[in-house]
Amino acid sequence: MADNPELILRVLQLRFDESLSYPRISAQTGVSKTAIFSLVRRFHQVFTDWPLSGEYSCGQLARALFPGRYPSAPTVTQPAKAEKPRRNRFSPEFKWRLVQQTLLPGACVAQIARENGINDNLLFNWRHLWRNGGLQPPGEHETSLLPVTLTPEPDNKIPAPVQIPEQINTLPDSLCCELVLPAGTLRLKGELTPALLQTLIREMKGSSH
Repeated sequence: MADNPELILRVLQLRFDESLSYPRISAQTGVSKTAIFSLVRRFHQVFTDWPLSGEYSCGQLARALFPGRYPSAPTVTQPAKAEKPRRNRFSPEFKWRLVQQTLLPGACVAQIARENGINDNLLFNWRHLWRNGGLQPPGEHETSLLPVTLTPEPDNKIPAPVQIPEQINTLPDSLCCELVLPAGTLRLKGELTPALLQTLIREMKGSSH
């Protein structure tokens, strides 16, 4: 098994991701239970947790677990390049669709990953994320809009006082008194003043004689 990197990865996936027992793993892969136990123990000695980073390939995993079987690859020095920000080119819909495919009966995670051009470790990471509630169906992660009710603000302005035009005390040029005398009719206009009243009385007395 140490010479088969893909088989090493498959055994670890069945153990850690599928939580299968050693006998069931042995029945599916043909690897003895002793070899499976030895591989799992070796993994815990080299690595701290599962799943591994998506950058680990089958060959890198096998080289880390069995360094004596795989000679170190020659180091090639390349000129330094300006680092570009890494972008996640996998949409949540893509991740969800692939995870759902792996849940179908008889589905092979490694085969689904290869058919979609991704590392199978990355797909196992998405499955692990989905089981912990970190990967939701498309549409459920969108923010829902809350209804907003607009209430008009009360008008606190004090209405301007209505200006009532002042009445101008004008003396109407109207008839104040009309006195019919034998000699004619006496019409008095304007304000009835004491002097005008005396004149009226005097004329009335004169007309009575």
